[in-house]
Formats: sequence, C-alpha cells, structure tokens
Amino acid sequence: MLKVYVAGKISADTPAEMFANIRRGIALTVDIIRLGHAPYPTFTNFLWSLHEEIPNETFYSMDLTWLASADVMVVVPDGHDQSFGVHELEVPLCEELGIPVCMGIEDFKDWLHKYELLHEKKA
Repeated sequence: MLKVYVAGKISADTPAEMFANIRRGIALTVDIIRLGHAPYPTFTNFLWSLHEEIPNETFYSMDLTWLASADVMVVVPDGHDQSFGVHELEVPLCEELGIPVCMGIEDFKDWLHKYELLHEKKA
C-alpha cells in the first residue's frame, strides 16, 4: 500500500466553484482508495475551518509535512495550473525529494504499473 498525496486547485472565486474543485479532488481520492492505496487528500482541509478559522499557511505546512513522506503525488488535472500550492510548493518539494508526480488517475495507473514491475523484479 503506497502513501499517495492528492493535490489540486481548491480555492475559487465562488463557493460553488470551490466545492466543484473539492468534489473533483475527492473523486480522485476515492479512485486511489479503490486501487488499494492510502491517500492524503488535501481537499478535506477545509473541514477543519468549520470548527475554527485556520490560516492557509498552517494548511500548507501540514500538507508539506505529509508530502515529504509520500511515495507519489497525484494531481487533479482540472485547474492545477491555477493552484499556488501545486506549482509553488508541492511540485518543487517533489522535485527536491525525488517524489514522482502524476497528473490524474490514468497517469497514476501508468506509473503504478511501472512501479509494480520494478519492485516485482527486485523481490
């Protein structure tokens, strides 16, 4: 079971757009669960703010701590190019730590197939 960090655009101009982004992230997270892996879905962070307002910087710090221990990061393709977190924080950390980055579930499945073949040969 791999640790899969799930990232993508969350912020939006309207609540409806924000929840559409969150729904896409949750759908990707469920796909990863169905494949038998352990996702860390950044899309659920907003839930903590229902209890008390938490600054974005706190979420970024929490997320990057988790990302540093991930086996792979999977990004929701829709809107990822507009995400500060993805482009300014998460992808650079992945590059620094050698964590693979996949764009969407099909890219993840392709990477996973190669990963499994590589680790099967080593076993």
